[in-house]
Amino acid sequence: MRTCFSFTSRFVHRTAYPALALLLAATHPTQAQVDNDWSGVWNAEGTLFSLRITQMNDQLLIEPLETLGFIWSNGLGRIHGEGEDQSATVDVDYQGVKGTLLVQLGAEGTATVRPVNCQPDFHVVCALVQNQQARFVKMQ
Repeated sequence: MRTCFSFTSRFVHRTAYPALALLLAATHPTQAQVDNDWSGVWNAEGTLFSLRITQMNDQLLIEPLETLGFIWSNGLGRIHGEGEDQSATVDVDYQGVKGTLLVQLGAEGTATVRPVNCQPDFHVVCALVQNQQARFVKMQ
């Protein structure tokens, strides 16, 4: 019984966060100034997972740098809003799952990423990322 729990625990830890980072492919609101510059290298907090974001007007080009071996595809990100209310959405495909991620810039070079939708909803990846979010930190 313990081996089964250990395997399940390792499976969730090894699968859930990378899946979340991929489907959620970059904060708690504070009084600090929000950095509206999307361009730079972003790292998923606590991991080696990193992306390069290049802002082109109201679009974001997303280039994987360190993917931890995961292969996915994404469309251009679309920036919405202005000033401190700025956010972006990105469509992502990963292992038969299609999802849309919402990215919200936070204070001092941080961003929170969470899924807006994930299909098919019965897929294990969608189940693992439901009600989850990832925090990204801008490295450069």
